Amino acid sequence: MRLLANLLAWLLILTGFLILLLPGPAGWPGLLLMIPGLLLLMRSSRGARKWFAQAARQDPRIFGRVRQWLRTRRRNWHIGRARREDDTRPDRGAG
Repeated sequence: MRLLANLLAWLLILTGFLILLLPGPAGWPGLLLMIPGLLLLMRSSRGARKWFAQAARQDPRIFGRVRQWLRTRRRNWHIGRARREDDTRPDRGAG
C-alpha cells in the first residue's frame, strides 16, 4: 500500500511539474496537482518526512510556515473528531 501511495505521489508531482512548464497562465493548474502529490508523499514516506523536518529546522521562514499549517490542520481534525464522537455518545447521567 505504501509503495502504491509513493508511486501515485510521484506521478502527481511529475504530471504537475510537466503542466507547470506550459507557457503563460496554462501552467498554474500544475500546482494543484503537485501539492496533493507532495502531501501524499509526506504521509507515505519516512524519508520525505525526515527531509522536511530537517529543512524546516534549517530554513524556518519557508518550511516552518508549511509545518505550522500542517500541525494546525491535524490538531483541528483531531478536535473535530473528538467532538463528533462526544455527540454520538449517549448521556450517562440522564435519568
